Amino acid sequence: MVLVVSVDILGEKYPMKLLKAIIPYVVEKILEKVRNFPFETKTSFQRDYEKGNAKNEGDIFGGTLIRLAKEGNVSIPEITRIYGILSSQ
Repeated sequence: MVLVVSVDILGEKYPMKLLKAIIPYVVEKILEKVRNFPFETKTSFQRDYEKGNAKNEGDIFGGTLIRLAKEGNVSIPEITRIYGILSSQ
């Protein structure tokens, strides 16, 4: 018996073995693109934060991570600390 683990990405199922094989390639392609950005390039999070937008990616991602960690009884002290600093400013 062979156990096939698959991951659902946007409704499509991909075997975990395939994902493990392509992840390094995808990461390298992303890094190539990022390395060519001008130095002045800002992330959408940075632009939102500088504008003082109440809702930003920090809330979406950081807040969600903290909520899920609490639900799963998982400690994520550094993310919680950084999120707290960014949220208070």
